[in-house]
Amino acid sequence: MKKVVSAVVTVIFILSVAVVVWAGIANTKHNLSVTGPGTIKAVSETRICVFCHTPHGASPARPLWNHTLSSQTYTLPTSSDPQWSNLLTTVQQPDGDTRLCLSCHDGTVAIGSVVNLPGPAGGAGTISMQGTAGGLMPPAAYGFIGTDLSGTHPVSIAMNDALINDKNACTQTGAYTLQYPPGGGAVRLRPTSNTYNGQPGQLITTPTGFTYNGGVQCTSCHDPHIETTDFLVLGTGSPDPTKGHPGNWSALCDTCHPGTCP
Repeated sequence: MKKVVSAVVTVIFILSVAVVVWAGIANTKHNLSVTGPGTIKAVSETRICVFCHTPHGASPARPLWNHTLSSQTYTLPTSSDPQWSNLLTTVQQPDGDTRLCLSCHDGTVAIGSVVNLPGPAGGAGTISMQGTAGGLMPPAAYGFIGTDLSGTHPVSIAMNDALINDKNACTQTGAYTLQYPPGGGAVRLRPTSNTYNGQPGQLITTPTGFTYNGGVQCTSCHDPHIETTDFLVLGTGSPDPTKGHPGNWSALCDTCHPGTCP
């Protein structure tokens, strides 16, 4: 009897989470269904989650990923660029959650391109969209990132003791110090296969027993399911009209960068 009750409670919890996520995304531009509030949305598709997720026939990417991934090689930040002169790590090509985000935001894959089309027929195909540039995210769109990531905060960065110790040695005046985000906080390390100095990111085990090597991904700072400015997990205010930064971002950045080197 206890097992039955436990199973019922688990199902109710999962359904509750699904409803909350659906409710959160419905009023944002990540609702790409015909009911979405943005200009980029489906011509007739009414289902909201299908653009990113599918319960059947998903790609190997987590979680139950449905959108076609980009095969693009990206231009990355390097320490030779004056704005990244304090960069210690050699930035590697994106992986994990960041690849999922870029599958729409780099502008190389059709917004409606999915692994498993909704409906009984299923199979790979493209959902008809409006507001796109030949099916792709238009370069003028607010969410367009493109394939040049050299001007963005490095992503898919493995975060480990070696990186923190090297950053906090403060060999470079004005460099940001570094710390792990607090456990259970809004900012979280996400899975990455990349390394720093040949070492994987911090080993993390979730309460459900999933173990991974942690690093900084797009989803460390952004949650695509929530109604906040730029989908930030922390920070409020109006976005910079020149592109994508919140009005008040200190709380977000200070989570990992508590200060600067003297």
